[in-house]
Amino acid sequence: MLMTLRDAQDRITACCAWYPVDLQGRFDAKGCWVWIEQLELSPGVNSRQCIQRIIQQISELVPYALGAYWHRRDSTGQRIHQYRRDQLLREEVMA
Repeated sequence: MLMTLRDAQDRITACCAWYPVDLQGRFDAKGCWVWIEQLELSPGVNSRQCIQRIIQQISELVPYALGAYWHRRDSTGQRIHQYRRDQLLREEVMA
């Protein structure tokens, strides 16, 4: 699923490609995890606020998901990050 966030002037501030997966990481419309394929943020936006909005929207669209994971490719190195649903909905995940 492709999700976009827009500002008050209708400019795209964030774009996120994600989909639900089963325990083996295969697409499953009723999957118990969410795979974040790609997340892009526009320069100058409040990244914490945008990510928190995306997490909230995904949690509403996939209320049965146990959590989400993604492959982070920045300062933390090339590794998988995985968070349970309750961790994602708390703000300290974004710190």
